Amino acid sequence: MAMMRRARVLWQRLGGLVRSIRFRLSLWFVMVLAVILVGFSAFVYYRQGINMREQAVARVSLRMRDLDSNFRRSMREDESGGWLQVPGTAPDSRFVLQTHEVVILADPAGVPARAWGPVSEEEAMELSALAPDRAGGKIFTAFIQGEASASATASGEKRATRSQEYLFITAPVGYEDRLLGWVILGQPIDPYGQLPRLLLTLALAGGVTLGVTLLGGYWLADRALKPVQAITRTARQINDTELSRRLNIRTGDELGELAGTFDTMLDRLEAAFNRQRRFTADASHELRTPLTIIGLEASRALEPGRSLADIRRSLQIIQSENDFMARLVNELLTLARLEAGQIQLKHVPFDLSDLALEVVERYAPLAQSKGIRLEVGSLPEITVCGDRHYLGIALGNLLDNAIKYSPSGPGQWVRVETGASEGRAWARISDNGPGIAPEHLPHIFERFFRADPARSHNPDPLAPSGETPGSGLGLAIVQWVMTMHSGQVTVQSELGQGSAFEVSLPSSES
Repeated sequence: MAMMRRARVLWQRLGGLVRSIRFRLSLWFVMVLAVILVGFSAFVYYRQGINMREQAVARVSLRMRDLDSNFRRSMREDESGGWLQVPGTAPDSRFVLQTHEVVILADPAGVPARAWGPVSEEEAMELSALAPDRAGGKIFTAFIQGEASASATASGEKRATRSQEYLFITAPVGYEDRLLGWVILGQPIDPYGQLPRLLLTLALAGGVTLGVTLLGGYWLADRALKPVQAITRTARQINDTELSRRLNIRTGDELGELAGTFDTMLDRLEAAFNRQRRFTADASHELRTPLTIIGLEASRALEPGRSLADIRRSLQIIQSENDFMARLVNELLTLARLEAGQIQLKHVPFDLSDLALEVVERYAPLAQSKGIRLEVGSLPEITVCGDRHYLGIALGNLLDNAIKYSPSGPGQWVRVETGASEGRAWARISDNGPGIAPEHLPHIFERFFRADPARSHNPDPLAPSGETPGSGLGLAIVQWVMTMHSGQVTVQSELGQGSAFEVSLPSSES
């Protein structure tokens, strides 16, 4: 069982190695190199074969001239047929048969008369039959098979131990215009077996080269793919509670670019998770107080002996808290969609002054109920390009804050006006309310900003004591809307003197 488990583990590791991109890259590189080596080796082998054949042609041609001179001398000395003497047997012979060299003498009809060298009678017969057809120095090749005797050499008798390819040349032998016969001279193209040794050398060298290349390629691929391993380890360690890890790989190559893209993706994921957590935390925190109030008032209204006026008052409180929660949830969802980029703005041209006047008409009853004079300043026709709905929400939030945080009574006013300057359109909402403390100004556009760190359901720092607070999201929504329109929102305020909020965005007018 233990051996089976070890074998299974080894097999799994081997399978993982084969499936790894490092091994596949190395294998592809080795395969390409193998094709190149095979082509190169084939070219070297082919060229070496051609060179050896050319050298054999030169050798056999030179030997044929020597043999021809030897025969002519023999015929002059012995007209009875001395040319049939065995080459090299005469004391003063100029032609000595070399190892593996073949000489065949045939009559005019091509019948072999004498043969020397490692050639059998059958092979001599076949070669002699070709003599009349290949007369005049014609060169051809043939294979000498078997182990035939090779005699008439100074070194004694030799035997051919394997089949060799021979190069043959034929020439006629005559005396005084009389054809005496044919001579066939042959030498092995590769007498010392150089081509087989070359082939073995190329095969061994190619195999060793491919093996070293496979190991070296795997090592190089492993080093080159280390950033991928780092990415894999980091990805395994990342979860919804640990999104701060980064690769920080700066290699300047494709893997460095991949690591940078991965880090950017983690930034986006972390921002998205943070938005989700913040949305959940803010919503739960802000909804906890109104829900508690609703529960208390409902329990109080259900107590025995409660008067109709007390019950009515509890229901009014419940309705007020319900309205607050509905507005809070709507603004939370709007802000969350804005931050996540899920809202597609419709950029169409419209008149900013018409939008401002529409917002004024919508909030006029609220200002009248508080005894605040709602003034309309200069409203020239100004064309801007943007989303009319969300720009209306932004202006409405500013006007709602101005009315809500201004004290009731005569002499209180809120003014709305628009204008354009230096290629930008603007809308300003000002009041003569209590103003905003300087320490609060840097934070008023933060969501749920409260002077109380606990973010309790207490009056907003912008609201006078006893007033119902807003959701704390209005100004955050204004800032996001203006950012998405390439605009900006600014505020000027002084305690006891009032505040002025101004939004500006590019004008569409030339």
